[in-house]
Amino acid sequence: MPILLDGPAHAHPDRAALADETGVTTWEELATRVTRLCNAFADRGIGPGRTVVVMMGNRREFFEVLLAAAHGGFTVVPVNWHWVADEVAYVIEDSGASAVIAGSRFAAVAAEALADRRAADVDLALVTGDGAGLPPYEDFLLGGSSDPLERQLLGGPMFYT
Repeated sequence: MPILLDGPAHAHPDRAALADETGVTTWEELATRVTRLCNAFADRGIGPGRTVVVMMGNRREFFEVLLAAAHGGFTVVPVNWHWVADEVAYVIEDSGASAVIAGSRFAAVAAEALADRRAADVDLALVTGDGAGLPPYEDFLLGGSSDPLERQLLGGPMFYT
């Protein structure tokens, strides 16, 4: 279990941890989902020294990715959802992103940025929900093991303005 979620997940497993327009995630579900996400990222070689660009609104998945970074040792770059593809492609290249995760509302802009030559090193592109032919985030997450994390290394955000 992710260390930062251990206390609330054990003390209040059925209480709401996150809520958005699509539903509610309990503390226990959040701990399991973050574990799966950490393991899925690790299986793809995304860990310390790697970067994940995230372009989405205030969704539960955004916080899952942030928590996975906090336990998996990688960096998350939240991208302003007002940006156009050229700006997103610049950040992808400049940050050395290995992965891009977009909310379905922003999937077309993300797909356009991913088609740019500056995104050639991106190994993984996902979308929450459906959009722009990108693979679903949920399938990627559920493909990760729920086995306890082998090691946990602190990662976090990097901001572009």
